Amino acid sequence: MTDPSDFPHLSGYTFQAELGRGGFGTTYLARRESDGLQCVVKQLSLTRMHDWKSLDLFEREGQTLAQLQHPYIPKLIAFRRDPQGEQPALFLVQTYIPGHSLKALIEGGKRFSPPEALAMGMALAKILVYLQAFSPPLVHRDIKPENVILGEDQQWYLIDFGAVRRPEQASEERGSTTVGTFGYMAPEQFHGLASPASDIYALGATLLFALTHRAPYELPLKGLKIDFRPVFQGPRVLADVLEKMLAPEAAQRYPDAQVLLTDLQAVAAGEKPPGLYAEDPFHSLTQPPRPDDSTKKYIASIFALFVLCMTLLTLCSLPSRQSPKEPYDAVRDRLEKAYQEQYRAEFGTEPKFSASSSP
Repeated sequence: MTDPSDFPHLSGYTFQAELGRGGFGTTYLARRESDGLQCVVKQLSLTRMHDWKSLDLFEREGQTLAQLQHPYIPKLIAFRRDPQGEQPALFLVQTYIPGHSLKALIEGGKRFSPPEALAMGMALAKILVYLQAFSPPLVHRDIKPENVILGEDQQWYLIDFGAVRRPEQASEERGSTTVGTFGYMAPEQFHGLASPASDIYALGATLLFALTHRAPYELPLKGLKIDFRPVFQGPRVLADVLEKMLAPEAAQRYPDAQVLLTDLQAVAAGEKPPGLYAEDPFHSLTQPPRPDDSTKKYIASIFALFVLCMTLLTLCSLPSRQSPKEPYDAVRDRLEKAYQEQYRAEFGTEPKFSASSSP
């Protein structure tokens, strides 16, 4: 437990507990002195920074939270530097969400049923719909069990926007920085690229963790795909949705969060997800739709007709049992003709003697 004397000083706030610590920053639970409101205070120590990228990400989180107005995203309260501190530092103050992270729930023994995981997936997909409505879309880039909170009001929240990409920086950062968490970040993020499809991948990996209780990197791979089906226990259609969310290529995933949300709602209602088998240039090569019952019956009838035709052709090719026995000379002539045809095909010339001639 951290000694209160080690807490930093920020005028107007009383620090109560340390919530987490990183390489260059620390997160605290604090109380606003003016009204007793509990807050989360992130401190960025400027003396412990290794490069300016951490400062950029910290400032970006504050600027992004200032733009967001969503009931299930923390709200920015203050962003400032306290001149009374002994060491230079920046402070980001945001609303505190009482509850437990998905990671803490799983580690505490919670087991999510498919309907519970679906409810979480739909709630988070609605948040992504909101973020993607910006132009250009906002990309969280670090959706994972630690950043998904089940509040005391039994609502799901998405926190920690420290890796978010602001709309006005959508074209500035391409390929410059790898941001995300191993196992949950999409393959393209290893190359410094990110898009709304990257958040869909991370949400799929988070849902997979809730349903299998295993981190994605603990599961085997088939190529670049996570081979989760052997350990997945749930509706087949839900596994199909997860597989589309977790496609290695961004173009093979859901095009946006709204299409994903519609499919998750369809699965929850026991209906066919309309976006699951949406036509695209790669779909027939990656995961063709399964035929329905009418298609299966049609294929079976075509196969039966094919078998019947082959049977009739075979019977017609058999010699008739009612035909009289051919004379010996006719049989000899037929054998000789067959021999001549075979000789010509083999040597390209006419045989010098017939099959029936004597030496």
